[in-house]
Amino acid sequence: NDSAMLLHSCGGGDPEAGKVDCGNMIGDSGIYEGGIYDAMDLVDDGVADPEQFKFFFNYVEFSDKELEGMLSATDSDGDAWASMEVPTRIILDSDFSRGDCWSYLRNQMKQMTKK
Repeated sequence: NDSAMLLHSCGGGDPEAGKVDCGNMIGDSGIYEGGIYDAMDLVDDGVADPEQFKFFFNYVEFSDKELEGMLSATDSDGDAWASMEVPTRIILDSDFSRGDCWSYLRNQMKQMTKK
């Protein structure tokens, strides 16, 4: 599947204020999806910083029903999937390597399960 998803911190739909016309915020994360044409225009016009945008290629998308099923499933260890909110910088910061990001997330999950 050749697909791409644009995530960014510039949602709000007011191009004059450097905001991209796109979908709603994802949870309370401060991260928005979509709005590629507005994003390109804002970056080209020098209104938005390209570092505020990140593309994810060949991502997987689930319906609400599929996601609910996965989050409620368990395996032999008593869990299968977990959902967690992470700081915006974890998603959008280009300085994180894939390994650093996964290490951070694993450590956060360990802390959540100790409580």
